[in-house]
Amino acid sequence: MPEKGKLCPLGRYAGNLAARYRFAGELLSLPREARRILRGIDSAAPSITDAFDRAARLYQVALVAGQAFPTLGLAHRVAAVEVISKTDPQSHGFSDFVRKQVSSRPNLEAVLTYLYGPVRSAHFHAGEFVMGEFAASEAGLGFIDRDRVMLDDLHPHMP
Repeated sequence: MPEKGKLCPLGRYAGNLAARYRFAGELLSLPREARRILRGIDSAAPSITDAFDRAARLYQVALVAGQAFPTLGLAHRVAAVEVISKTDPQSHGFSDFVRKQVSSRPNLEAVLTYLYGPVRSAHFHAGEFVMGEFAASEAGLGFIDRDRVMLDDLHPHMP
């Protein structure tokens, strides 16, 4: 192995996990919390390490394929959280796990119903694309779906 910094510059830890956006021209970096999280995963039980790896793979698929197919991206993000939720013996499924972890989201029950029903289940079990990837254009109809607008911040936006 080459010495640190010989072939490429060392990475850096900057920002945090709560940062929602990246800015153009800004170099990629790991969030400050990453080192502590990764050390915790490395020292965890094999079932936790395996779940983390599977969730990370699902999240990677969500990031890559979700650029072209937003429904697929969101469904795979939900599936990644579902993998992690199975490691918590006190949680009984995705929704219960999220309720325990999220307290600041208004209208959380509607969000959970939407994410697990029309997004995750409808996509994986019925092949639906609820974000309209294959729908006829809705532009110019003059109608706005109130529920879709209310949950718009859950949908990934194209750069």
